[in-house]
Amino acid sequence: PTQNVLCNVLQGILPEQEQSQTFIQQLQWSTKELRRHQAELQLRVENALAEGSISQAIQSVRDALLSGWPLRALEQPLQRILRASKQKQAEECLQLCLQIFTTFPEFCGEATFSSLVALLVDSGKLGTAEEVLQHAAATSRMKMRTAQPLLEALAEDKDLNGLQRLFFDVVHPMVKCQQAHLNGNSVETLLRGFGTMPSMQQEVLTLLSATALELPSKCLEAIHDGLRKSQEEHELHVSFVLQPCGTHTLQRLTAALQDAGGGVPASCLVDGPNIGYRGAVQRRQHAEGKREGARGKNFTKAHDVVVENLHAAYFRHDQIEAVMLHLREKGEAPLLVMPERYVFGVNGSAMTTDVAPRKPLNPTVQSWLSGKALFVVPDDVPDDAVWIFASLTPNARDQKRYVVTRDKAMNHRASIWNIRVENGPCADLELERSFRRWSALHLRWYAMSWQHCDHSQGVNVRIDESQPPSLEMQQHDGSWYIPEANGSRWLRIFHAEP
Repeated sequence: PTQNVLCNVLQGILPEQEQSQTFIQQLQWSTKELRRHQAELQLRVENALAEGSISQAIQSVRDALLSGWPLRALEQPLQRILRASKQKQAEECLQLCLQIFTTFPEFCGEATFSSLVALLVDSGKLGTAEEVLQHAAATSRMKMRTAQPLLEALAEDKDLNGLQRLFFDVVHPMVKCQQAHLNGNSVETLLRGFGTMPSMQQEVLTLLSATALELPSKCLEAIHDGLRKSQEEHELHVSFVLQPCGTHTLQRLTAALQDAGGGVPASCLVDGPNIGYRGAVQRRQHAEGKREGARGKNFTKAHDVVVENLHAAYFRHDQIEAVMLHLREKGEAPLLVMPERYVFGVNGSAMTTDVAPRKPLNPTVQSWLSGKALFVVPDDVPDDAVWIFASLTPNARDQKRYVVTRDKAMNHRASIWNIRVENGPCADLELERSFRRWSALHLRWYAMSWQHCDHSQGVNVRIDESQPPSLEMQQHDGSWYIPEANGSRWLRIFHAEP
Protein backbone atom coordinates (compact mmCIF):
# COMPACT_ATOMS: atom_id res chain seq x y z
CA PRO A 1 0.00 0.00 0.00
CA THR A 2 1.11 3.52 -0.80
CA GLN A 3 0.05 6.98 0.28
CA ASN A 4 -1.58 7.34 -3.16
CA VAL A 5 -4.22 4.79 -2.14
CA LEU A 6 -5.25 6.91 0.82
CA CYS A 7 -5.26 10.08 -1.30
CA ASN A 8 -7.52 8.40 -3.87
CA VAL A 9 -9.93 7.40 -1.10
CA LEU A 10 -10.27 10.98 0.12
CA GLN A 11 -10.47 12.43 -3.39
CA GLY A 12 -13.45 10.16 -3.99
CA ILE A 13 -15.56 12.03 -1.45
CA LEU A 14 -14.26 15.60 -1.88
CA PRO A 15 -15.20 18.12 -4.56
CA GLU A 16 -12.67 18.37 -7.33
CA GLN A 17 -10.14 21.10 -6.73
CA GLU A 18 -7.07 22.14 -8.63
CA GLN A 19 -4.15 20.55 -6.85
CA SER A 20 -0.95 22.56 -6.65
CA GLN A 21 2.09 20.69 -7.89
CA THR A 22 4.48 23.12 -6.24
CA PHE A 23 7.49 21.33 -4.77
CA ILE A 24 7.87 22.10 -1.08
CA GLN A 25 11.38 21.97 0.30
CA GLN A 26 11.23 20.19 3.63
CA LEU A 27 12.97 21.88 6.54
CA GLN A 28 15.55 19.88 8.47
CA TRP A 29 15.27 20.50 12.20
CA SER A 30 17.00 19.09 15.23
CA THR A 31 14.80 17.31 17.77
CA LYS A 32 14.88 20.38 20.00
CA GLU A 33 13.84 22.68 17.17
CA LEU A 34 11.11 20.26 16.12
CA ARG A 35 9.59 20.20 19.60
CA ARG A 36 9.73 23.99 19.90
CA HIS A 37 7.99 24.60 16.57
CA GLN A 38 5.46 21.86 17.29
CA ALA A 39 4.57 23.48 20.62
CA GLU A 40 4.16 26.87 18.95
CA LEU A 41 1.83 25.45 16.30
CA GLN A 42 -0.12 23.49 18.88
CA LEU A 43 -0.65 26.71 20.86
CA ARG A 44 -1.91 28.58 17.79
CA VAL A 45 -4.32 25.78 17.01
CA GLU A 46 -5.62 25.64 20.60
CA ASN A 47 -6.16 29.41 20.67
CA ALA A 48 -8.07 29.29 17.38
CA LEU A 49 -10.27 26.45 18.60
CA ALA A 50 -10.90 28.28 21.86
CA GLU A 51 -12.22 31.19 19.80
CA GLY A 52 -14.45 28.81 17.86
CA SER A 53 -12.58 29.15 14.60
CA ILE A 54 -11.84 25.76 13.04
CA SER A 55 -10.93 27.54 9.81
CA GLN A 56 -8.23 29.58 11.53
CA ALA A 57 -6.79 26.43 13.12
CA ILE A 58 -6.76 24.69 9.72
CA GLN A 59 -5.08 27.68 8.10
CA SER A 60 -2.34 27.65 10.75
CA VAL A 61 -1.49 24.02 9.93
CA ARG A 62 -1.71 24.68 6.18
CA ASP A 63 0.69 27.64 6.46
CA ALA A 64 3.15 25.43 8.34
CA LEU A 65 2.82 22.75 5.67
CA LEU A 66 3.51 25.20 2.85
CA SER A 67 6.49 26.54 4.81
CA GLY A 68 8.13 23.12 4.63
CA TRP A 69 7.45 21.88 8.13
CA PRO A 70 8.02 18.10 8.52
CA LEU A 71 5.13 15.70 9.07
CA ARG A 72 6.10 15.02 12.69
CA ALA A 73 5.50 18.67 13.55
CA LEU A 74 2.06 18.70 11.91
CA GLU A 75 0.48 15.46 13.16
CA GLN A 76 -0.53 16.41 16.70
CA PRO A 77 -2.12 19.73 15.67
CA LEU A 78 -3.91 17.89 12.84
CA GLN A 79 -5.24 15.28 15.28
CA ARG A 80 -6.50 18.03 17.56
CA ILE A 81 -8.39 19.66 14.70
CA LEU A 82 -9.91 16.34 13.59
CA ARG A 83 -11.16 15.62 17.11
CA ALA A 84 -12.68 19.10 17.43
CA SER A 85 -14.35 19.17 14.01
CA LYS A 86 -18.08 18.81 13.59
CA GLN A 87 -19.89 17.41 10.59
CA LYS A 88 -20.27 20.80 8.86
CA GLN A 89 -16.49 21.41 9.06
CA ALA A 90 -15.61 17.89 7.90
CA GLU A 91 -14.99 18.81 4.26
CA GLU A 92 -12.48 21.54 5.15
CA CYS A 93 -10.64 19.19 7.51
CA LEU A 94 -10.54 16.40 4.94
CA GLN A 95 -9.11 18.81 2.35
CA LEU A 96 -6.28 19.55 4.79
CA CYS A 97 -5.70 15.82 5.30
CA LEU A 98 -5.57 15.24 1.57
CA GLN A 99 -3.08 18.08 1.12
CA ILE A 100 -0.85 16.65 3.86
CA PHE A 101 -1.08 13.06 2.55
CA THR A 102 -0.26 14.28 -0.97
CA THR A 103 2.80 16.17 0.23
CA PHE A 104 4.47 13.46 2.30
CA PRO A 105 5.42 9.98 1.06
CA GLU A 106 5.59 8.57 4.59
CA PHE A 107 2.56 7.31 6.47
CA CYS A 108 0.86 9.09 9.35
CA GLY A 109 0.70 7.48 12.76
CA GLU A 110 -2.12 5.44 14.31
CA ALA A 111 -3.46 8.39 16.31
CA THR A 112 -4.05 10.38 13.11
CA PHE A 113 -5.90 7.47 11.51
CA SER A 114 -8.02 7.06 14.65
CA SER A 115 -9.05 10.73 14.56
CA LEU A 116 -9.71 10.56 10.82
CA VAL A 117 -11.88 7.43 11.05
CA ALA A 118 -13.87 8.98 13.90
CA LEU A 119 -14.55 12.15 11.87
CA LEU A 120 -15.63 10.15 8.82
CA VAL A 121 -18.01 8.07 10.94
CA ASP A 122 -19.49 11.20 12.57
CA SER A 123 -19.99 12.61 9.06
CA GLY A 124 -21.89 9.49 7.97
CA LYS A 125 -19.19 8.42 5.50
CA LEU A 126 -18.97 4.82 6.77
CA GLY A 127 -17.74 3.36 3.47
CA THR A 128 -14.83 5.80 3.33
CA ALA A 129 -14.08 5.17 7.00
CA GLU A 130 -13.84 1.44 6.23
CA GLU A 131 -11.42 2.07 3.35
CA VAL A 132 -9.24 4.30 5.52
CA LEU A 133 -9.30 1.65 8.24
CA GLN A 134 -8.23 -1.04 5.80
CA HIS A 135 -5.35 1.19 4.70
CA ALA A 136 -4.38 1.74 8.38
CA ALA A 137 -4.42 -2.01 8.95
CA ALA A 138 -2.36 -2.69 5.83
CA THR A 139 0.29 -0.21 6.99
CA SER A 140 0.24 -1.47 10.63
CA ARG A 141 -1.15 1.87 11.82
CA MET A 142 -4.19 0.44 13.58
CA LYS A 143 -5.28 -0.37 17.10
CA MET A 144 -8.73 -1.45 18.23
CA ARG A 145 -9.51 2.15 19.19
CA THR A 146 -8.99 3.02 15.50
CA ALA A 147 -11.82 0.68 14.51
CA GLN A 148 -14.09 1.33 17.50
CA PRO A 149 -16.11 4.26 16.05
CA LEU A 150 -16.91 2.28 12.90
CA LEU A 151 -17.74 -0.87 14.90
CA GLU A 152 -20.18 1.10 17.05
CA ALA A 153 -21.80 2.76 14.03
CA LEU A 154 -22.31 -0.55 12.21
CA ALA A 155 -23.67 -2.20 15.36
CA GLU A 156 -26.05 0.71 15.98
CA ASP A 157 -27.29 0.57 12.38
CA LYS A 158 -27.62 -3.22 12.64
CA ASP A 159 -25.54 -3.49 9.46
CA LEU A 160 -24.65 -7.16 9.85
CA ASN A 161 -23.02 -7.44 6.44
CA GLY A 162 -20.75 -4.47 7.06
CA LEU A 163 -19.92 -5.61 10.57
CA GLN A 164 -19.17 -9.13 9.41
CA ARG A 165 -16.97 -7.80 6.58
CA LEU A 166 -15.07 -5.52 8.94
CA PHE A 167 -14.57 -8.36 11.43
CA PHE A 168 -13.16 -10.86 8.92
CA ASP A 169 -11.27 -8.41 6.68
CA VAL A 170 -9.72 -6.16 9.32
CA VAL A 171 -10.28 -7.11 12.97
CA HIS A 172 -9.70 -10.87 12.79
CA PRO A 173 -6.39 -10.80 10.86
CA MET A 174 -5.01 -7.89 12.90
CA VAL A 175 -5.85 -9.52 16.22
CA LYS A 176 -4.73 -12.96 15.08
CA CYS A 177 -1.27 -11.68 14.18
CA GLN A 178 -1.20 -9.66 17.43
CA GLN A 179 -0.94 -6.27 15.72
CA ALA A 180 -4.10 -5.23 17.58
CA HIS A 181 -5.70 -6.52 20.77
CA LEU A 182 -9.39 -6.94 21.54
CA ASN A 183 -10.48 -4.80 24.47
CA GLY A 184 -13.64 -4.65 26.53
CA ASN A 185 -15.39 -2.06 24.35
CA SER A 186 -14.66 -3.85 21.08
CA VAL A 187 -15.76 -7.24 22.42
CA GLU A 188 -18.98 -5.78 23.84
CA THR A 189 -19.73 -3.91 20.59
CA LEU A 190 -19.14 -6.98 18.42
CA LEU A 191 -21.24 -9.27 20.64
CA ARG A 192 -24.04 -6.72 20.73
CA GLY A 193 -23.82 -6.01 17.00
CA PHE A 194 -24.04 -9.73 16.17
CA GLY A 195 -27.08 -10.10 18.44
CA THR A 196 -29.06 -12.04 15.85
CA MET A 197 -26.09 -14.13 14.71
CA PRO A 198 -25.03 -16.52 17.49
CA SER A 199 -22.47 -18.11 15.18
CA MET A 200 -20.70 -14.75 14.80
CA GLN A 201 -20.82 -14.15 18.55
CA GLN A 202 -19.09 -17.49 18.88
CA GLU A 203 -16.47 -16.35 16.33
CA VAL A 204 -15.76 -13.24 18.42
CA LEU A 205 -15.33 -15.19 21.65
CA THR A 206 -13.23 -17.84 19.90
CA LEU A 207 -10.91 -15.13 18.58
CA LEU A 208 -10.69 -13.61 22.06
CA SER A 209 -9.83 -16.97 23.64
CA ALA A 210 -7.18 -17.64 21.01
CA THR A 211 -5.37 -14.39 21.73
CA ALA A 212 -5.88 -13.75 25.47
CA LEU A 213 -5.77 -15.80 28.65
CA GLU A 214 -7.46 -13.16 30.78
CA LEU A 215 -8.68 -9.58 30.64
CA PRO A 216 -8.16 -6.63 32.99
CA SER A 217 -11.06 -5.83 35.31
CA LYS A 218 -11.77 -2.63 33.35
CA CYS A 219 -12.32 -4.67 30.17
CA LEU A 220 -14.55 -7.16 31.94
CA GLU A 221 -16.61 -4.34 33.43
CA ALA A 222 -17.07 -2.80 29.97
CA ILE A 223 -18.29 -6.10 28.51
CA HIS A 224 -20.55 -6.78 31.49
CA ASP A 225 -22.12 -3.32 31.68
CA GLY A 226 -22.64 -2.98 27.93
CA LEU A 227 -24.30 -6.36 27.48
CA ARG A 228 -26.44 -6.02 30.60
CA LYS A 229 -27.98 -2.80 29.23
CA SER A 230 -29.14 -4.50 26.05
CA GLN A 231 -29.53 -8.09 27.25
CA GLU A 232 -32.91 -8.66 25.59
CA GLU A 233 -31.57 -7.70 22.16
CA HIS A 234 -28.58 -10.02 21.91
CA GLU A 235 -29.89 -12.90 24.11
CA LEU A 236 -26.54 -13.22 25.86
CA HIS A 237 -26.59 -13.47 29.64
CA VAL A 238 -23.61 -12.13 31.54
CA SER A 239 -22.80 -12.15 35.22
CA PHE A 240 -19.72 -12.16 37.37
CA VAL A 241 -19.01 -15.42 39.16
CA LEU A 242 -16.74 -15.94 42.08
CA GLN A 243 -13.17 -17.11 41.68
CA PRO A 244 -13.33 -18.93 45.00
CA CYS A 245 -9.77 -19.76 45.96
CA GLY A 246 -6.39 -18.54 44.82
CA THR A 247 -3.55 -20.86 43.88
CA HIS A 248 -1.65 -20.19 47.10
CA THR A 249 -4.65 -21.08 49.26
CA LEU A 250 -5.20 -24.35 47.38
CA GLN A 251 -1.52 -25.27 47.68
CA ARG A 252 -1.70 -24.74 51.45
CA LEU A 253 -4.92 -26.73 51.60
CA THR A 254 -3.37 -29.69 49.77
CA ALA A 255 -0.57 -29.82 52.35
CA ALA A 256 -2.99 -29.46 55.28
CA LEU A 257 -5.16 -32.33 54.07
CA GLN A 258 -2.16 -34.64 54.16
CA ASP A 259 -1.49 -33.90 57.83
CA ALA A 260 -4.38 -32.97 60.13
CA GLY A 261 -2.28 -33.75 63.21
CA GLY A 262 0.19 -36.49 64.00
CA GLY A 263 0.88 -37.06 60.31
CA VAL A 264 -2.64 -38.44 59.76
CA PRO A 265 -4.50 -37.28 56.62
CA ALA A 266 -7.77 -35.45 57.21
CA SER A 267 -10.78 -37.75 57.02
CA CYS A 268 -13.38 -34.99 57.29
CA LEU A 269 -13.67 -31.22 57.41
CA VAL A 270 -15.46 -28.98 59.90
CA ASP A 271 -17.21 -25.75 58.87
CA GLY A 272 -16.06 -23.65 61.84
CA PRO A 273 -18.14 -20.46 61.39
CA ASN A 274 -21.32 -22.45 60.78
CA ILE A 275 -20.86 -24.33 64.06
CA GLY A 276 -19.55 -21.37 66.06
CA TYR A 277 -22.58 -19.28 65.22
CA ARG A 278 -25.05 -22.09 65.90
CA GLY A 279 -27.54 -20.69 68.44
CA ALA A 280 -26.10 -17.17 68.27
CA VAL A 281 -29.49 -15.62 67.47
CA GLN A 282 -31.05 -17.20 70.55
CA ARG A 283 -28.11 -16.18 72.72
CA ARG A 284 -28.34 -12.58 71.54
CA GLN A 285 -32.11 -12.49 72.07
CA HIS A 286 -31.67 -13.97 75.55
CA ALA A 287 -29.13 -11.27 76.42
CA GLU A 288 -30.61 -8.24 74.63
CA GLY A 289 -34.24 -9.04 73.96
CA LYS A 290 -36.01 -9.56 70.64
CA ARG A 291 -35.68 -7.14 67.74
CA GLU A 292 -38.07 -6.23 64.98
CA GLY A 293 -37.60 -7.05 61.31
CA ALA A 294 -36.41 -10.13 59.41
CA ARG A 295 -37.49 -12.47 62.23
CA GLY A 296 -35.22 -10.58 64.60
CA LYS A 297 -32.00 -11.27 62.71
CA ASN A 298 -29.28 -8.74 61.95
CA PHE A 299 -31.37 -5.65 62.72
CA THR A 300 -30.72 -2.90 65.24
CA LYS A 301 -33.35 -2.52 67.92
CA ALA A 302 -34.05 1.18 67.44
CA HIS A 303 -33.85 1.86 63.73
CA ASP A 304 -34.56 -1.47 62.00
CA VAL A 305 -31.27 -1.16 60.08
CA VAL A 306 -29.14 -4.10 58.93
CA VAL A 307 -25.98 -4.55 61.00
CA GLU A 308 -22.96 -6.39 59.63
CA ASN A 309 -21.93 -9.36 61.78
CA LEU A 310 -24.38 -8.48 64.56
CA HIS A 311 -23.89 -11.82 66.30
CA ALA A 312 -20.08 -11.88 66.38
CA ALA A 313 -20.08 -11.33 70.14
CA TYR A 314 -22.04 -14.58 70.54
CA PHE A 315 -19.68 -16.73 68.48
CA ARG A 316 -18.66 -19.84 70.48
CA HIS A 317 -15.31 -21.56 69.94
CA ASP A 318 -16.23 -24.16 72.56
CA GLN A 319 -19.07 -25.42 70.36
CA ILE A 320 -16.57 -26.10 67.60
CA GLU A 321 -14.30 -27.88 70.09
CA ALA A 322 -17.22 -30.09 71.14
CA VAL A 323 -17.72 -31.17 67.53
CA MET A 324 -13.97 -31.77 67.08
CA LEU A 325 -13.88 -33.97 70.21
CA HIS A 326 -16.95 -35.88 69.05
CA LEU A 327 -15.32 -36.63 65.71
CA ARG A 328 -12.05 -37.72 67.30
CA GLU A 329 -13.93 -40.08 69.62
CA LYS A 330 -15.35 -41.69 66.48
CA GLY A 331 -11.83 -42.20 65.15
CA GLU A 332 -11.94 -39.37 62.62
CA ALA A 333 -9.12 -36.93 61.87
CA PRO A 334 -11.01 -33.62 61.42
CA LEU A 335 -9.54 -30.54 59.76
CA LEU A 336 -11.22 -27.35 60.92
CA VAL A 337 -11.66 -24.58 58.32
CA MET A 338 -11.90 -21.03 59.70
CA PRO A 339 -11.41 -17.45 58.40
CA GLU A 340 -8.50 -15.69 60.07
CA ARG A 341 -10.77 -13.14 61.80
CA TYR A 342 -12.00 -15.99 64.04
CA VAL A 343 -8.47 -17.19 64.70
CA PHE A 344 -6.25 -14.17 65.27
CA GLY A 345 -6.96 -10.87 66.92
CA VAL A 346 -6.70 -8.75 70.03
CA ASN A 347 -8.59 -9.22 73.30
CA GLY A 348 -10.25 -12.39 72.07
CA SER A 349 -12.98 -10.72 69.98
CA ALA A 350 -14.30 -12.57 66.96
CA MET A 351 -15.00 -9.21 65.34
CA THR A 352 -11.34 -8.19 65.45
CA THR A 353 -9.63 -8.05 62.07
CA ASP A 354 -6.24 -6.81 63.28
CA VAL A 355 -3.36 -9.04 62.21
CA ALA A 356 -0.58 -7.33 64.17
CA PRO A 357 0.18 -8.77 66.58
CA ARG A 358 -1.13 -12.10 65.24
CA LYS A 359 -1.93 -14.09 68.32
CA PRO A 360 -4.60 -16.75 68.86
CA LEU A 361 -7.89 -15.47 70.18
CA ASN A 362 -7.95 -18.00 73.05
CA PRO A 363 -6.34 -21.23 74.32
CA THR A 364 -8.78 -23.37 72.32
CA VAL A 365 -7.65 -21.77 69.07
CA GLN A 366 -4.04 -22.15 70.17
CA SER A 367 -4.55 -25.89 70.67
CA TRP A 368 -5.99 -26.26 67.16
CA LEU A 369 -3.06 -24.42 65.64
CA SER A 370 -0.40 -26.32 67.52
CA GLY A 371 -2.10 -29.63 66.69
CA LYS A 372 -2.32 -28.85 62.95
CA ALA A 373 -6.08 -29.34 63.16
CA LEU A 374 -6.92 -25.86 61.86
CA PHE A 375 -6.71 -24.51 58.32
CA VAL A 376 -6.78 -20.71 58.38
CA VAL A 377 -8.44 -19.03 55.39
CA PRO A 378 -7.61 -15.39 54.49
CA ASP A 379 -10.56 -13.10 55.14
CA ASP A 380 -10.80 -12.17 51.46
CA VAL A 381 -11.28 -15.84 50.46
CA PRO A 382 -14.67 -17.53 51.03
CA ASP A 383 -14.04 -20.27 53.60
CA ASP A 384 -16.91 -22.45 52.39
CA ALA A 385 -15.28 -22.64 48.94
CA VAL A 386 -12.23 -24.13 50.67
CA TRP A 387 -14.07 -27.08 52.19
CA ILE A 388 -16.03 -27.56 48.97
CA PHE A 389 -12.79 -27.94 47.01
CA ALA A 390 -11.38 -30.22 49.69
CA SER A 391 -14.39 -32.52 49.30
CA LEU A 392 -14.04 -32.53 45.50
CA THR A 393 -10.53 -33.96 45.50
CA PRO A 394 -10.01 -36.50 42.70
CA ASN A 395 -7.93 -38.77 44.95
CA ALA A 396 -9.75 -42.13 45.21
CA ARG A 397 -8.47 -42.59 48.77
CA ASP A 398 -10.27 -39.40 49.84
CA GLN A 399 -13.61 -39.99 48.12
CA LYS A 400 -15.36 -40.56 51.45
CA ARG A 401 -14.14 -37.29 52.95
CA TYR A 402 -17.15 -35.33 54.20
CA VAL A 403 -17.92 -31.91 55.66
CA VAL A 404 -19.71 -31.31 58.96
CA THR A 405 -21.98 -28.32 58.38
CA ARG A 406 -25.57 -27.12 58.16
CA ASP A 407 -24.70 -25.01 55.12
CA LYS A 408 -26.30 -26.44 51.99
CA ALA A 409 -23.89 -24.39 49.82
CA MET A 410 -26.73 -23.29 47.58
CA ASN A 411 -25.02 -19.96 46.87
CA HIS A 412 -22.16 -21.89 45.23
CA ARG A 413 -24.36 -23.66 42.69
CA ALA A 414 -23.58 -20.75 40.37
CA SER A 415 -19.97 -19.97 41.24
CA ILE A 416 -18.64 -23.55 41.25
CA TRP A 417 -21.20 -25.68 39.41
CA ASN A 418 -22.19 -22.83 37.06
CA ILE A 419 -25.89 -23.45 37.67
CA ARG A 420 -27.91 -20.30 37.01
CA VAL A 421 -30.69 -19.78 39.54
CA GLU A 422 -32.76 -17.73 37.08
CA ASN A 423 -32.75 -20.62 34.59
CA GLY A 424 -34.21 -23.10 37.07
CA PRO A 425 -32.76 -26.43 38.25
CA CYS A 426 -33.70 -28.24 35.06
CA ALA A 427 -31.81 -25.98 32.65
CA ASP A 428 -28.85 -28.35 32.82
CA LEU A 429 -29.83 -31.63 34.40
CA GLU A 430 -26.34 -33.07 34.54
CA LEU A 431 -24.95 -30.07 36.42
CA GLU A 432 -27.87 -30.13 38.84
CA ARG A 433 -27.43 -33.87 39.37
CA SER A 434 -23.73 -33.34 40.03
CA PHE A 435 -24.48 -30.75 42.70
CA ARG A 436 -27.16 -32.85 44.40
CA ARG A 437 -25.02 -35.99 44.41
CA TRP A 438 -22.13 -34.04 45.90
CA SER A 439 -24.45 -32.65 48.59
CA ALA A 440 -25.75 -36.10 49.48
CA LEU A 441 -22.31 -37.75 49.52
CA HIS A 442 -20.20 -35.10 51.22
CA LEU A 443 -22.35 -32.92 53.51
CA ARG A 444 -23.14 -34.28 56.98
CA TRP A 445 -25.80 -32.53 59.03
CA TYR A 446 -25.13 -31.97 62.72
CA ALA A 447 -27.25 -31.07 65.73
CA MET A 448 -26.24 -29.55 69.07
CA SER A 449 -28.07 -29.13 72.34
CA TRP A 450 -27.36 -27.52 75.69
CA GLN A 451 -29.29 -26.27 78.69
CA HIS A 452 -30.87 -22.97 77.63
CA CYS A 453 -27.89 -20.70 76.83
CA ASP A 454 -25.64 -22.36 79.38
CA HIS A 455 -22.67 -24.36 78.05
CA SER A 456 -21.27 -25.09 81.49
CA GLN A 457 -22.90 -28.52 81.59
CA GLY A 458 -21.40 -29.44 78.24
CA VAL A 459 -22.73 -29.58 74.71
CA ASN A 460 -24.38 -32.63 73.20
CA VAL A 461 -23.43 -33.28 69.60
CA ARG A 462 -25.00 -35.50 66.97
CA ILE A 463 -23.66 -35.92 63.45
CA ASP A 464 -25.73 -37.74 60.86
CA GLU A 465 -24.15 -41.07 60.04
CA SER A 466 -26.26 -42.25 57.12
CA GLN A 467 -26.04 -40.47 53.81
CA PRO A 468 -29.44 -39.31 52.51
CA PRO A 469 -30.35 -40.18 48.94
CA SER A 470 -29.56 -37.54 46.37
CA LEU A 471 -32.71 -35.52 45.63
CA GLU A 472 -33.03 -36.54 42.01
CA MET A 473 -35.12 -38.99 40.08
CA GLN A 474 -33.22 -42.26 40.23
CA GLN A 475 -33.43 -46.03 39.90
CA HIS A 476 -32.52 -48.41 42.72
CA ASP A 477 -33.05 -52.17 43.05
CA GLY A 478 -35.49 -52.30 40.17
CA SER A 479 -37.60 -49.36 41.38
CA TRP A 480 -37.81 -45.79 40.17
CA TYR A 481 -37.94 -43.06 42.80
CA ILE A 482 -39.21 -39.55 42.03
CA PRO A 483 -38.71 -36.94 44.79
CA GLU A 484 -41.39 -34.41 45.66
CA ALA A 485 -40.24 -30.83 45.00
CA ASN A 486 -39.78 -28.97 48.30
CA GLY A 487 -41.21 -31.95 50.14
CA SER A 488 -40.15 -35.09 51.99
CA ARG A 489 -41.99 -37.77 50.02
CA TRP A 490 -40.83 -39.96 47.16
CA LEU A 491 -43.00 -41.61 44.55
CA ARG A 492 -41.85 -45.18 43.99
CA ILE A 493 -42.64 -46.90 40.69
CA PHE A 494 -41.83 -50.57 40.29
CA HIS A 495 -43.00 -53.80 38.67
CA ALA A 496 -44.94 -56.00 41.05
CA GLU A 497 -43.75 -59.59 41.20
CA PRO A 498 -46.20 -62.05 39.62
